[in-house]
Amino acid sequence: MLAHEIRNPLAAVVNGVQILRQVGTTGPLAEQTLDLIDRQLKRVVQLMDELPNQVATAVAPNFPPNNGAHNRPSTVLVVEDNRDVAKSLTSMLRLWGYEVHVAYDGLQALSVAHQNHPQVVLLDLDLPGLDGFAVARHLKESSKQATVIAVTAFGDEQHRRSVREAGFDNHLVKPVAPASLKNLLAALDVAQSR
Repeated sequence: MLAHEIRNPLAAVVNGVQILRQVGTTGPLAEQTLDLIDRQLKRVVQLMDELPNQVATAVAPNFPPNNGAHNRPSTVLVVEDNRDVAKSLTSMLRLWGYEVHVAYDGLQALSVAHQNHPQVVLLDLDLPGLDGFAVARHLKESSKQATVIAVTAFGDEQHRRSVREAGFDNHLVKPVAPASLKNLLAALDVAQSR
């Protein structure tokens, strides 16, 4: 349970480090400090992944990308009740050139998705109102083209099985390595442009 609770704050900090690296820092001291934070974050994540029932991989490659007929996933919906995680993930995605919409609970996610038709939905599982599983089912029923990716602190096998059964296209465990997320979105770009 402790590892689960730590993953959300770590996700926000990991995203923040990536944002600072992308927008630039001034001077060697700032870069040295970012390197220090980055190394320590990786160590904390490594320690958490050594706890029972946790999975060390950030990306579960057992789900193939959605091969829908739409163009590159330029519109992303972030569904996350932790506002720091949502804001930092949104900022990072916007720096990468994506149009991003945000929802903080399950019902709001369905409304925002209906209004904006995102190509990719980054969906937390533990949400107020409708949980991520219910949201994923609704999204898959209403929009066959959206790629729905679980982004959650839960990485045990039971949750992975539940994620597959709910129809998610992929499963990422917080904190998600920014490079892993960027690569996954790029792979979706390639698969969807075929």
